[in-house]
Amino acid sequence: MRSIPIVKKSFHMVAFRDLPILFTEDYTELSKAYLEKEYNRILNTSYDFSRLHFSYWRDYILKTKLERNRLSLKGCLTGFGSWVGGIVENNKVIKGHTRDR
Repeated sequence: MRSIPIVKKSFHMVAFRDLPILFTEDYTELSKAYLEKEYNRILNTSYDFSRLHFSYWRDYILKTKLERNRLSLKGCLTGFGSWVGGIVENNKVIKGHTRDR
């Protein structure tokens, strides 16, 4: 038997909004007609279930961490490039330029 979870909308469930889950503000809105309509809509929609696997979250966390480190490093290089009398373009210190020019 196919079943679909029905959960109250909350901040904690936002990561699962693109999965076959019926979110509701109030359980009183769940009439038989509404449930049948949503059941058919959900069954006829394609979903990406990758968020249900550990590997998705591991890769997401690593990617986010690397991106933050890259942005942090870029800020450091920009300051360093100005300090040594050069400018930074594409994360490389370009010689022969100063902030004063």
